[in-house]
Amino acid sequence: MRYFGHLGGFILLMSKKVRGIVATSILLISCVGQVAIQSPPPPIVQPPFSEIPSESLSPSPEDLSSNDKPNQGLPDIPINEKGEEEEKVETDKKIEAGLEGREVFFPVIEEETEKEDRLASLAHADLRVNDIFIDSKKKLVVSITNIGETPIPLETGKLNILIDGTSKGSYHLKNLLKQPVLLPQESHSLITPLTPKGHREIQAHIDFSPEVKELNKENNLLKKVLEGPPIGPDIMVKDFQLTEDLNLTILLSNVGESDLWRGTTIRVRIHVNNRLISEFDHLVSETLKANLGNHYILHPPYQIRISGILRVSVSIFPKLTSNDIQPENNTLRRTFIIFPFRIGPQGREEFSFSFSPHLLRSKDSPEKIKVEARWEGFGFPLRLSFKKTGIQKGISAFQGKSPMKVEFPILVEDIQDENVWNILISNLIDQRVEGHLIIQHP
Repeated sequence: MRYFGHLGGFILLMSKKVRGIVATSILLISCVGQVAIQSPPPPIVQPPFSEIPSESLSPSPEDLSSNDKPNQGLPDIPINEKGEEEEKVETDKKIEAGLEGREVFFPVIEEETEKEDRLASLAHADLRVNDIFIDSKKKLVVSITNIGETPIPLETGKLNILIDGTSKGSYHLKNLLKQPVLLPQESHSLITPLTPKGHREIQAHIDFSPEVKELNKENNLLKKVLEGPPIGPDIMVKDFQLTEDLNLTILLSNVGESDLWRGTTIRVRIHVNNRLISEFDHLVSETLKANLGNHYILHPPYQIRISGILRVSVSIFPKLTSNDIQPENNTLRRTFIIFPFRIGPQGREEFSFSFSPHLLRSKDSPEKIKVEARWEGFGFPLRLSFKKTGIQKGISAFQGKSPMKVEFPILVEDIQDENVWNILISNLIDQRVEGHLIIQHP
């Protein structure tokens, strides 16, 4: 109808038949145009590269002339000739201009090493004295804990004990704990050799050298009132001795804080090689003074001669329990080894013995090896040389007249394994010497 409207004047002049042919032609042309607009263009088929003539690859003069004008026939479009770096600089300038005059906060990125140093400066050791008490063996015990975040070196640490305001002992922590450091959150009980008696105020204080930094030093001190064993006599079997005929005698002492009066009756039992050979009551003939004020020698009513190798045990029991407040130290066990010797002029003779660690009374109380040499002719000197297994060099040598007595403390390393000792007796004169070598060990 649109086409007919425009051409209406022209179509009216035509004949009816002609008008039909023209209308049909216009309708066909309109349909073909719509199909052509909706259909995609046919694909362009290029010949293979080898089929393209070489002259077609060379630009024509017209092409070259048109390339000199890159925008010929196209609308003018502004071209950004700046690089990426220049754009970044301009962007930074715009940001700075926008932030100028404002207070801006940027997050601080902490280096890992700086963080570790800061944390290390905040971490400190902190030893705390938790408690003070008396254990089942009547020994004073101090409980400690490292509540800090770093280990505490014990090399310079000391435990100081005051009883009723008077200093009673100072002990190195490394010796009490047998370890070099106290780790964080690690706790230990420090057992001291002290036995407070009666109603006492105990103060425990631990201090270190200035090199040891602690978070809080005030918790290194603790005061506490404790009720120790009652005050009174405390009898103990101190030692054994042998007479000239090698008969056994017993040495008693009073380690309590009150005297044991003369006339006190005590029961005595003697075992040799685990066999009871004597039991009797003894009436104390003199006062045993407090705090090891004196020694008391007790002679069994029946002589007990020591020879060869014998294990001797002596126990005492007062009739009244009030005469002995701590019965734990009322028994002493020792091994006797008796070596007879006969050495010619300028001669020598060697003896050996061993002992086992399980025979020790306690690892906390010191033990000793006692050696005594007796011989006829008191004016003649002899020399004793000692050597322990595992040590190339001899321990020491002693020279003297009869009787000659030597004592050796048993060290911590001696407690670990069985020890073998060698004793060499040298005759320094031109006469024959006869006597006995007497050894006591735990």
